[in-house]
Amino acid sequence: MRSNNQWGDNQGGNRPRSSNQTKRRRRRKSRVKKLPILILITLILAIIYFMLIRDSDSDEYVPVIGSEMEATASPSPTPNEPEEPYDYEENSSPNPSGLGLNLTSVPLESLFDTGYLKMVNRSLPVLHIQEDKFTSAHPTVAVSTTEIRLHETALEAIAGLFQRGRAEGFNSFFVASGFRTVEHQQRLWDNPANNRAYLMEPGHSEHHLGLAADILASGINMVTIQMSGTPEAAFLATNAWRYGLILRYPYGREHITEVPYEPWHFRYVGRVHAWYMYHNDLVLEEYISLLEERETFSVELEGRTYYIIYQHPVNDFIQVPDLDFRLSTSNQGGYIITAWRQ
Repeated sequence: MRSNNQWGDNQGGNRPRSSNQTKRRRRRKSRVKKLPILILITLILAIIYFMLIRDSDSDEYVPVIGSEMEATASPSPTPNEPEEPYDYEENSSPNPSGLGLNLTSVPLESLFDTGYLKMVNRSLPVLHIQEDKFTSAHPTVAVSTTEIRLHETALEAIAGLFQRGRAEGFNSFFVASGFRTVEHQQRLWDNPANNRAYLMEPGHSEHHLGLAADILASGINMVTIQMSGTPEAAFLATNAWRYGLILRYPYGREHITEVPYEPWHFRYVGRVHAWYMYHNDLVLEEYISLLEERETFSVELEGRTYYIIYQHPVNDFIQVPDLDFRLSTSNQGGYIITAWRQ
């Protein structure tokens, strides 16, 4: 009768091991010893990766995938009429008095500049940042970090947009980036991992205004999956105007904005302006040029008459109507007055 040892079990420990057995055992031991090292390296790489992503914002989400964006990005939804019927009528005049407005000349320094229509891009820096205007976005809206701050008016607009989203079944929107300091932007600019096509130089980012936000949805990882073409992106693009927000860098307008399509970057400009830009398929650069060219026009919207007046100050004085109004610099030497009458 053969013992168990004769079948290579070596249970008694007396039978010498073959050369092949010894080599196999050594290889197994070697692999076991290396396993903790491989796990440790993997954990370190994962920590570094998530630290980079955590400090990212709209200018960084896409750069991780590089030039793939331009090859696969889908067009943003084309402008269309809203579901609800809106009364809309437009009149223009080269002179505010032609629209029946009584104007008074006042010192520019006596007026509050909202900055809602302040154009900031690669050519036009912010110049002055008013951090005291910004408030924590949490818990008003879902955020990626509680450190995110926004202009209060922009925050209210985004909260309204998110609420509408929930009513239509979009429950996972959150703000991934809001106000940024110049120092923060400098760190992003200096990071070699970031694609500068999606970055503005420090001082030139709309995020310095506190009026711009990067809006994402849970489950859509911008590092691996592009937001373009998703139902979430379509909802944001077609409903943002209702709350005074615009998709700042739409598809196909890169030659004007000098920024590739960013389906997550939204900017507060005010409802009547967002409405006009959306329904006339204009980006901010085009809209400001239109205002400067037309100087004055009125819009009937939802039973209210809005008067849009573009002026250049004369001796630091500007003419304002005897109506409720808001003032915003264009950041190009002119000012936009938005007045309204019930």
